[in-house]
Formats: sequence, C-alpha cells, structure tokens
Amino acid sequence: MVTIVAHRGDSAAYRENTLAAFRSAIACGADRIELDVRTTADGVSVVLHDLTLLRVWGVSARIDELTWPEVAQLGYADLRIPRLMDALTLLVGTGVGLLIDVCDPQDARAAWAVIEPFEAAGADLSVHWCGDPAAVAEIRRLSPSAIVYLATDTGSAAGPDLMGLRPTYLNMEGTLATAQVVRQAHDVGLGVSVWTIDDPEAMRYLLSIGVDAVITNEVRRLRAVLATPGLDPIVADPGGAPTELAVARDLAGWAAGYLRTVRPVRVGAKAGPADLVTDVDLDVERRVREVLAATFPHHEVVGEELGGHPKASGPCWYLDPVDGTTNFAHDLGWSCFSLALAVDGQPRLGVVANPWRGEVFWGASGLGAYLDSAPLSCAPAPEHGSGRDGAAGTAHGALAGSVVAMELDGHCPPPGMAEVMDEFAQRQVTARIMGSGAMAIASVAAGRAAAAIVATFDPIDHLAGLILAREAGAQVHDLSGPAPTFPTRGPLLVTAPWCARPMVEVFARYGVA
Repeated sequence: MVTIVAHRGDSAAYRENTLAAFRSAIACGADRIELDVRTTADGVSVVLHDLTLLRVWGVSARIDELTWPEVAQLGYADLRIPRLMDALTLLVGTGVGLLIDVCDPQDARAAWAVIEPFEAAGADLSVHWCGDPAAVAEIRRLSPSAIVYLATDTGSAAGPDLMGLRPTYLNMEGTLATAQVVRQAHDVGLGVSVWTIDDPEAMRYLLSIGVDAVITNEVRRLRAVLATPGLDPIVADPGGAPTELAVARDLAGWAAGYLRTVRPVRVGAKAGPADLVTDVDLDVERRVREVLAATFPHHEVVGEELGGHPKASGPCWYLDPVDGTTNFAHDLGWSCFSLALAVDGQPRLGVVANPWRGEVFWGASGLGAYLDSAPLSCAPAPEHGSGRDGAAGTAHGALAGSVVAMELDGHCPPPGMAEVMDEFAQRQVTARIMGSGAMAIASVAAGRAAAAIVATFDPIDHLAGLILAREAGAQVHDLSGPAPTFPTRGPLLVTAPWCARPMVEVFARYGVA
C-alpha cells in the first residue's frame, strides 16, 4: 500500500508547516507528514521551509537571525511557526508518522537533539529523514538506525551515496519515476518516494508503476484516487510505460510550481535588447530536455533557448520554457510554460502552465482540452448579445463587451494592428496585449477571451495553445481561410465559434501582418 505523505501538512487548506496544517492532515487521512526544519539564532529547531520568513510570513529577516521568542510572536493560535518539539507533541500517538526535511548539517543536528530524547523514551512516533545529502549524512552519523531517504536527480539507484547513507528510500521528483526506475530501486531493496504530486492523473500513473510513497499537497485528492480502481487510459499504456501526455502534464505541473517561486538572477538579450532571456528560461529548458531525453530518447526536441532541428517524420517536441520572458523578467504576472508534441507533422498534445494562477491547461487530439481536471469549452455568446454581429440586440452587435487577446510581433506592433484595434473599439470590444502568445490562445480555450490574434506563427510559442483551443471547440483562421492543423504561417485568428463570423470579418479586412 502506498504511503500518503502530506507536504508541509494539509497545505492546500492551511498555511504550510503550521500546527493547523498538521491537524488537518491527520484528519484527512495522511499516513505521514513532511515538514521542514530550520534553526533560530538561539538554537531552537523550528518548522519552516525557507531561510527567510518573507514568502510565508511577510517578514524579510532570516530565521537564523531571530531568536525563538521573536519568532513566536508571529501569527496566532495554531497558525504560527511551531517548534519541532510542538509538532512531535502533536503527532505522538496519532499513528501518523513524520518525514523531516533537513537543509544543512547544522539544522540536522538541532533537529536530532529534539528527536533523540523522544526515541530514547520509546515515543509512539515513526520518524523518517530526507533532504540535502550532506544534512542527511549528518543524521546517519548521529543515528546508525535512522530511516533516511536518498535524494536523486536522475532516478538512479546507484552511486557513492548509496553505501555511505544506507537509505531506505530513493526520493525524487515525480517526473523521474518510470516503471524501470521503480523496478531497479526495488531490485536493490529500496523504496521509491516521489514529490510533489497534486495532479490526479499523475497520481494514477505513479501508483500504477508501484511507487511506495507519494508526497502531495492534495491528501484528499490522493485518497480519492486510491479509492478509484483502474487507471485512466490516457495516462499509461497497457505495458505501464509513461505516455507522452502523462510526462508532459507532470512537467507542466513542475514548471508551474517552479516558475511561481523562482525569480531570475541573470537577464540577457538574444536578437536585440528587447529580446530577453533569463537564467530561469535556460534552467527550465535544460530540465525538461533531461526528462524528455531520459524518457523518450528517440524524440526530437526544439526549444526556444537551446534550439533543435524539427523533423517532418517522427515525434518532435516544441518547448518554450517561459513564454513571455519580458513579463517574467520584470515580474509582471503574465507568462507561461508551453510544451507541444507533433508526430509526423501532426499535432498530438499540448500543455500550457500558468504559474501565476497555479493552472495547468492540457489537451490531446481527440481527447479534449482541460484545465487541471475540468473540461474546457470556448466561451458561449454573452447574454446581452444577439448571437450575430450587427443584428438587433445591442447597439454595437454581439461582440460588444468581449475581450480579444492580441500579440505584438516581437516587441513591435505589426502592420495593420492599429486599424484592427480601432475596428474592435468601434464595436465595443476590448483588445488586450498581454505578452504571451500561448497564454493568449489558451485564454480562448478556457472561455476567458472571445478570440486571440497572433502576428506570426511559431510552433514553439503557439502549437500547444492551438491544440488546446481546437480541442475546446475554437476555430483557427489565417488570412486565406481556415488554417491547417499545423500552420506554416501567420497571422492567425483563434476564435470562439459564436463570434467567428464577425471576428473573421475584422481579421480578413485588415490582417495583422
């Protein structure tokens, strides 16, 4: 039976790493609670993930610069930074175990000083350890019998740390776990723990290949998946190997979380001063390429930052690690992760992750389009409209009050864009230039925008969004009429069916290129 590990407690319902989150995790059926430890200036082991208190508690100070009395003043009731001792006291006798994530050897020593007396007294509490290899090695030095997890960024069960740490589990991102990885770990007597898995289809896939522990923010969701027999056929093939869709969705979920929390350190330029690239773009692209190469070694990958060579035959991935890099570099909340797969030149699947709202859009040819687990459909005609532009019903036609997402050509407005926007204004349509083509098109699929117009087509930027939009019922046009499933040129209009006729009229009259 798989172990359900609540990531920082029930962090979907309560502030992470608080006693309130831990109580809720116990109540909703977690088998084990993962928490993070840091050490205050006066040597108290407290439950906190970040080195600073800014993200969660709104205080910019480092935890190792504050004393415990100062830390204890933050929050109220059970929504405070607890001591590790407080968490132990809460969990003893509940049957729910503890997984302590240690960041460095000093934190490990401080935490062990709290745990050791509990264990020596025979407390009814199972304690496991994970985290930075050096910190976990310190736990192993302090306790030869401790149950520790070996972190791996490859999924491999081999390496020099294996002999020294003598781990019980391999701990890895869910994107690394395959049936082969799990088999190899089990063959050498290791369990497999994966993090942080919140998507139900990813949960089903990982359960199907036999992982031993799943770390999740969504304990209730994982329990519901465990209660549902069988595996969604779009997640894994009969042989248990990961399908492209499962891997793409898992990568999108990882990217959404990563891009939501990381900020660029280095910002440079490519073709010109306005064509930005950051260290985060490169880090994400490298990570995704590593996963795709390990899982699908014969697939081609074409990326925004590291290039590639698209092929007319066979499978080819199109990757934009940060679509809307200029927004991302300036901390403007409109950028996304985009990944699409085409096989023999035909679009197969696409995922778009919106880190700012924690959303993952996904779709596959013939399977529909979804936002997380909810089916997507283009926006219906607004109630105030007549359903036909220019007909009776409103003073300005059925488009009045709707939104069209438009995109620049690089950083420049393409020829005709001003005229198109003027025509929309006359029809009481609001045009928005947001700075991410994939998100603009995905907004049509989600029913948030009536239409989107992109000046030029690039599969790296737009193919994933187009797959979503078509599966959600949108129409796609170029200036000659309905566009092919894999367009070769722009501009493109992506529109909800109800407003297709007037949108095409505006689009065809002016064009945007």
